[in-house]
Amino acid sequence: MAETVVAGIPTSDFKITGTLHYPHDESLIKSDRDETPTVDYSLLYSNDLDQRAEVLQHLAKACEDYGFFNLINGVPEDVVAGALKALSDFFDQTTLDERGEYKKKNPTDRVRWFSNYNTEENRECLKVVSHPQYHCPSKPAHLRETLGEYFKRSHEVELGLARAL
Repeated sequence: MAETVVAGIPTSDFKITGTLHYPHDESLIKSDRDETPTVDYSLLYSNDLDQRAEVLQHLAKACEDYGFFNLINGVPEDVVAGALKALSDFFDQTTLDERGEYKKKNPTDRVRWFSNYNTEENRECLKVVSHPQYHCPSKPAHLRETLGEYFKRSHEVELGLARAL
């Protein structure tokens, strides 16, 4: 059972670096192992067969040489932004008592909320089981649909990567 944790951090706060870039610019392929390779998902299914072959070679090299990579252009940015906004709304528009409904009671709970309050910081976490059956809090109203779309698109990317590998 896959479990997804989404932190309420805007994607604009993340910096993507990499050594494998596309298309066809060999000067951008570095051997510096301090950087994580970046793979452009959209090019894995390009109509240009040469471009697709090249990106598949670079994906294989990233897997063989590094064992991991950053993936860009997988889930559309508007879907990611919508999911982050909906999660932010969950924390902003619900009360502690409403969130407490999902407080961890059992490790098999499909939706779990944790909070860690101390004098220095406040941390809250929402864990949602998204596969094989999707579970989601009922508030705010748009959360279920928005996260559902994000999970659906993420699963499509997972399957697409599995086919490519």
